[in-house]
Amino acid sequence: MKTRAAQLQDVTTLVGFINEAYRQPHSKSWTSEIHLFDGDRIDDIQLLNVLGNPAHQCIVHEDESGIVACICVHDHDKIAYISIFAVRPDLQGQGIGKSVLAMAEEYIYYFNEKVKYIHIPVYAVQEELIKFYERQGYRQIPLQHDESREIPQVLGEAKQLLTLLLMEKELSR
Repeated sequence: MKTRAAQLQDVTTLVGFINEAYRQPHSKSWTSEIHLFDGDRIDDIQLLNVLGNPAHQCIVHEDESGIVACICVHDHDKIAYISIFAVRPDLQGQGIGKSVLAMAEEYIYYFNEKVKYIHIPVYAVQEELIKFYERQGYRQIPLQHDESREIPQVLGEAKQLLTLLLMEKELSR
């Protein structure tokens, strides 16, 4: 698998990939949000804003067939935030997400000495996703009011009232 930084020319492909992973029904996907939202998860403008922000790093993982996974990282003081984390639905359950997350954690650890914690936003109803992060060493914490501005907004209309929480992992330095 090839790993590289996402580029501006990737926007259209990445937006399609992310929306497919999060908002389309797939029999093998356990991270889909189709039961939570109507509409797309992200659009070109949102992703361009992320990629154009020097505080954000978005990583693309590819094989010969194209994009396999993507993940974005940005830090604010002592906290790094992981967002826009997607694995191609037909490849989920094969350890790719675990590997991609571990690479992002290593990147955070080695390239920002200030960061003490990693935060990943999830919805409280995403029980399988929460369990995945717990198996990776994360714990649930409540979302702090001032942190909501650090979390990229998702598009689409919620089908139910959703509670956002954070999964947190402390980096041992």
